[in-house]
Amino acid sequence: MQTDQINRKPLFNPEGDIDVRNRRLINFNTTNINDFNNMKYNWVSDWYRQAMNNFWVPEEINLNQDKSDYPRLSLAEKTAYDKILSFLVYLDSLQSANLPNISQYITANEVNLCLSIQTFQECIHSQSYSYMLDSICSPEQRNDILYQWKTDEHLLKRNKFIGELYNEF
Repeated sequence: MQTDQINRKPLFNPEGDIDVRNRRLINFNTTNINDFNNMKYNWVSDWYRQAMNNFWVPEEINLNQDKSDYPRLSLAEKTAYDKILSFLVYLDSLQSANLPNISQYITANEVNLCLSIQTFQECIHSQSYSYMLDSICSPEQRNDILYQWKTDEHLLKRNKFIGELYNEF
């Protein structure tokens, strides 16, 4: 059956097809069962293991050097650092909020496992930015940097462009 419409999958589907040969990335009649032993997309198994091995915790990274270097940056360097960090926080926050939206349409559960890991990793990235900011500046400065994208004309324009594309989905 050829269709131009991408359908959102049901979460509970007792009538779902369990034949791996029929499985498709989208618009498949899925059961939503995570079956690690029967995957159509074999690349997922290696990717999944590699992604799990990439796990790290931001607080395990020593930022003492950053704490002493940040105050010595020139005004232009600090401005660039702050704006880039504000932009990255926005991007990773948006991505972690959006990946579950995409997952609602993916009917190959092994691929959804990858999206779940990516969502988790985007959250870790966001946490790492907060950890970086906590290490180099006061809570007030941290909040100013985190939300610069709301008041900086260029960051806001860039984020609006990206955010509107995400909203269209």
